[in-house]
Amino acid sequence: MKRITLLAVLFVITSLAFAQNFKSSAISSNINRMRRPISLSPMSLSFGSQPINTTSAALSVNLPNNSNDTLTLTSISASGNFAETNDCGSSLDPGDNCTISVTFTPTATGSQSGTLSVVDSAGTQTVALYGKGASGAAAAALSPSSLTFSSRTINTTSAAQTVTLTNSGSAALSVTGISASGNFAETNTCGSSVAAGANCTISVTFTPTATGALSGTLSVVDTVGTQTVALSGTGTGVATATLSVSSLTFSSQLVNTTSTAMSVTLTNSGSAALSVTGISASGNFAETNTCGTSLAAGANCNIEVTFTPTTAGTLSGTLSVVDSVGTQTVALSGAGATAGTLVTSPANIAFGNVTTGQSSSQTVTLSNSGGTPVTISSLSLSGSGVTVTGLTTPLTLGASGYTSFTVTFDPTSAGSVSGGVYLTNNGSTPSFELPVTGTGVAVASISLSPTSLSFANQGVGTTSAAQSVTLTNSGSATLTLSSISASGSFAETNNCGSTVAAGGSCTIEVTLTPTAQGATGGTLAVADNATGSPQSVTLAGTGVPEILLSWNADSGSLNGYNTYRSTVSGGPYTKLTSSPQAPSSYTDLAVQSGNTYYYVVTAVSTSNVESGYSNQAAATIP
Repeated sequence: MKRITLLAVLFVITSLAFAQNFKSSAISSNINRMRRPISLSPMSLSFGSQPINTTSAALSVNLPNNSNDTLTLTSISASGNFAETNDCGSSLDPGDNCTISVTFTPTATGSQSGTLSVVDSAGTQTVALYGKGASGAAAAALSPSSLTFSSRTINTTSAAQTVTLTNSGSAALSVTGISASGNFAETNTCGSSVAAGANCTISVTFTPTATGALSGTLSVVDTVGTQTVALSGTGTGVATATLSVSSLTFSSQLVNTTSTAMSVTLTNSGSAALSVTGISASGNFAETNTCGTSLAAGANCNIEVTFTPTTAGTLSGTLSVVDSVGTQTVALSGAGATAGTLVTSPANIAFGNVTTGQSSSQTVTLSNSGGTPVTISSLSLSGSGVTVTGLTTPLTLGASGYTSFTVTFDPTSAGSVSGGVYLTNNGSTPSFELPVTGTGVAVASISLSPTSLSFANQGVGTTSAAQSVTLTNSGSATLTLSSISASGSFAETNNCGSTVAAGGSCTIEVTLTPTAQGATGGTLAVADNATGSPQSVTLAGTGVPEILLSWNADSGSLNGYNTYRSTVSGGPYTKLTSSPQAPSSYTDLAVQSGNTYYYVVTAVSTSNVESGYSNQAAATIP
């Protein structure tokens, strides 16, 4: 059996003095330091159900400092959809406490949680937070419930008054329509939805269309229902004064004569009678009217204005209407004019020498230099060969108006002419005259027809058939011929003699005798006493090689002969004539230099029986 030894240590305080020095306050302090210094109360908060987007009533948490030391606070915060406010400051003295208020604002439906955290010099203390988001509801209210507009002139619009639409609910308010009835109108900032807790503005105006008390309703249709605001106002009448034109312009008026009247209409389109104090026209203008001293609402009257110029030139004045609205005016203008006067440019026409049978024309501008219209009633002429085109009567030229016409001198015989154009009119010169002078001069005038001749291909050294040129004296005097000649390979004969009478003609015959192969040209020239001498005709032709065949004529009765050609001796031969030819000869121009051609001839009887070939003849073109 083992021996167990117990070792006991006895701590004996042997010094009574030491025990007396261990004071009771120290013992109490040590005991306090052993207690928990921070204790949040309660340790959790439950808010229950709360409509989304709304804030709950606050729940409180107590934070005490149970220690003998100052408690330093670093932060206090709430997470999730929870928020806090507190009166704790940055520290708590020993034995003090503070309150933390926590609220719950759910943003979605369903259970939600968070944490209230207090970070201090003792550590971090927490409180669990709980709540549930519940579906919310919109609430609609209009303020104010009625609007009264002050009296307003009909057909004018008042300043806007505002109505506020407030959604005090916890859900968005859907706005279906906003309207104002009667003589009222609205604009708004509401759109189609107003958020929970938000508001928008509706601006209402009043435009009365009739006099007296008027009412209407502002209606807002939304998800809550229909909210209304009573609207009222008073329309008042007013007179208006309107003149139909702002100006009148009179046409030119002869001095000291009175124009036709022009009308101005005064209209009261208002709802009250218009009091007319006075109507007057200034300057060279006058007026008469049917307006009286009052013009009923919706009525009108006429003012007739006339113009009586006392001097020439532009004149102006004013038609003034003084009434209960104010003074309305119409600007008046017109021109005083002197009697119309005809003038021409040029003032007279001198044609000088004009060849008989020919004509000369000049354009004349006819103007009215006066201030009133001139009517030309008739036109007459004097002087042989003088005519006018482009001027038809009767014709009226307004003040400063103008037109143009043509005067033509066409002498038929030699000698001077003095005449004129006469215009009968109602202007200052009732018998206006435009003098016309000219002299007819007789001269010869030559024409050649045609102005060019072109000859067919002609065998070198042979003479063509003649072509004719006609020389005509279209003038009024005898044509004296100095010479007629043809140049180059051309020759001429004529029956013209040395003179050709006025209106006469003669013939010039021209032939071509080419001296060489190829194109050749020349000129038929006529020298005479006519203007433009010498006159000429262009001549052209071509010299070509040729082969001339001839044979003894048959003594029998024949239709003619056919000619055949080959480039090979003995044939075969090609027929050159399209039908039997009567002459006993044939000229072949369709040949080329350097070739040898072989020919035979047949005779064709009157019964169209063709003989056999003649003996062959050959020719070589060098």
